[in-house]
Amino acid sequence: MDKQDVVHAYKECYSAIKRREALLCATTWTNPDNIAVDGPAPGRSRPFGSTVCWPLALPAPSRGIDVSLHQSEAAAVPGLPPRHLPPLGKRLRTRTRRRLRRRRLEARAARVGLRGARPAMRALRDPVAAAPVPGGPRAQVSIILPVHNAERWLDECLKSVLQQDFEGTMELSVFNDASQDKSMTIIEKWKVKLEDSGILVVIGGHDSLSPRGVGYSKNRAVAQSSGTYLCFLDSDDVMMPQRVRLQHEAAAQHPRSIIGCQVRRDPPGSTERYTRWINQLSADQLLTQVFTSNGPTVIMPTWFCSRAWFSHIGWFDEGGQGIPEDLLFFQEHLRQGGHVIRVEQSLLLYRYHPQATSLSVLE
Repeated sequence: MDKQDVVHAYKECYSAIKRREALLCATTWTNPDNIAVDGPAPGRSRPFGSTVCWPLALPAPSRGIDVSLHQSEAAAVPGLPPRHLPPLGKRLRTRTRRRLRRRRLEARAARVGLRGARPAMRALRDPVAAAPVPGGPRAQVSIILPVHNAERWLDECLKSVLQQDFEGTMELSVFNDASQDKSMTIIEKWKVKLEDSGILVVIGGHDSLSPRGVGYSKNRAVAQSSGTYLCFLDSDDVMMPQRVRLQHEAAAQHPRSIIGCQVRRDPPGSTERYTRWINQLSADQLLTQVFTSNGPTVIMPTWFCSRAWFSHIGWFDEGGQGIPEDLLFFQEHLRQGGHVIRVEQSLLLYRYHPQATSLSVLE
């Protein structure tokens, strides 16, 4: 083999490596004249003898030379069209991140009390077209309602669920977080009325001495529900009759979005500046104003989203009182490329009172 043959061999091998964007390890050309040349790292030139540099240019036709490549290149066929693959190190880091995310999701699902994390795992691989749970969902929309000492407002809240004009199937998922008042008595009373009208009611809860927090309650209410879409509601608020219908229409068109709405404050005139901020943000400001002290640009009691996307993002923080579980979830939603949509109608009566959960959030 003369110098020209070695040059052609280097051209051919380096071209194959560049097409696959992989590393070249200990590449050696052999020939009957016992000339052996170790291939340099890609992107560098190497002198041949004392004056000639190795050209790193166009590929040359195969000359039948034996080439030993790194195992990641062993299956490469020179005649195949180029493929764009990320560097090997980046591929390994991506696999590691996916594996760690799956483990975190499984651990979080176990804490929430799910029967395995398989539906969430499917949502992780394809958050929009996630496979349904075994047997299929029992409802199109699940209304998620955490309850803690809410007897003062529950009648109006549950009445607004009954008055929804949504024509699909609905489910109410209630989780009682150690209420010490008559909340459970009111819920049981409304359970009969709601189920008589075709709305399935699922009730969970615990009777510990102290509540475990809004994040914990919401996670349990989601876990025990079955709807394809999740509609979040606070026990002291009241929905307008068209809320579920209009937000369901928006969510069907924007599966990777959190859907909010405008609100009407009660009592009227309370927190005027904050209410204007909620109702008047532009589409761009819905994404940028989250970095202000006001929190999520669509407030938590107005949230509506697909179950698959919720599971993909992960669950609410269960740190308890003082933890802004909605803001933490909202920021993670944006970090993973989620969108924010607001229905330009007032669909919720948003109450302001000293016992409101938002007043307990720590800065």
